[in-house]
Amino acid sequence: MLSRTFNIDLRAFVITLEQFKKVVSDIPADWNKRSDLRRYIAFIREPATVPDVISQIELKEGVDSIKAGKGVVYMSTLLSGLTKSRFTRLITKKFYQDITIRNYTTVQKLLALTESSL
Repeated sequence: MLSRTFNIDLRAFVITLEQFKKVVSDIPADWNKRSDLRRYIAFIREPATVPDVISQIELKEGVDSIKAGKGVVYMSTLLSGLTKSRFTRLITKKFYQDITIRNYTTVQKLLALTESSL
């Protein structure tokens, strides 16, 4: 309905609560131990796939890192290297229309809100 009303292509990402919990529980081991990282989770939607997305992400060595998850890519950048990160180049990739990226803190809050509403 919104797509027709505003004549725009809207895309939704829908996952189950169990899938959402799994995404959060599978974060890289060091994420909760380090305070020097900016952490993001990229949720992938078909036709894009995690391997396709990972193969096209450009990393700045020593600054950016990624880890594959089930339906997601975990991405982190050193706070000291934010201006050197290559994650900003993601918007130029064809798969960008098939992902949505959220800060890890936002993902945690969304999960807490979802669980509290049950």
